[in-house]
Amino acid sequence: ARFGRQPVLPDWILSGAVIGLKDGENSFARLKRYQEAGTAIAALWCEDWVGVRQTSFGRRLYWDWRWSPARYPDLDRRIAELAAEGVRFMGYVNPYLCVDGSLYPVAAAAGYLALKPDGDAPYIIDFGEFDCGVVDFTNPDAARWFADEVIGANMLDFGLSGWMADFGEYLPHDARLKSGLPGMLAHNAWPTLWAEVNAE
Repeated sequence: ARFGRQPVLPDWILSGAVIGLKDGENSFARLKRYQEAGTAIAALWCEDWVGVRQTSFGRRLYWDWRWSPARYPDLDRRIAELAAEGVRFMGYVNPYLCVDGSLYPVAAAAGYLALKPDGDAPYIIDFGEFDCGVVDFTNPDAARWFADEVIGANMLDFGLSGWMADFGEYLPHDARLKSGLPGMLAHNAWPTLWAEVNAE
């Protein structure tokens, strides 16, 4: 009554288990074992569809939200094959762009990133041996770009049926945003803005 109702889940998500695997191309062979055992499967969820990077404390996802052919060769074909079997493919996304990826320079050039408190340089965050920019969702153009090009083109149009929308809770308190709202005040609104981009 206070916050509104969660949208009704699609029928397909209730048709079986969502199998979460993070093993690159190997994930399909592992999924096959579930299928051969007679498990009802709604979807295969692979966070690592974007690729991985090795750090001193383990393997991390490569935060450049597009398919990694090195990690998942022929994923476009595999998604179609799974769909023919009634199994969806799901992935992962968050609102940060690694500086060594292909999307970061696009966002930086367009002015879609949160800025440092002093100057016009993008705010860069160290997420543990890799650096990322923060997409500024108070900028309507940035929110539209992320919804249309990143989630729309790179994920939905590619064949993903769902994803984990992670890290919506993190915004540096001193970030400068397009709206002029201080990062400290925008922090608690950030999950809602991120959810709106995903819903769009």
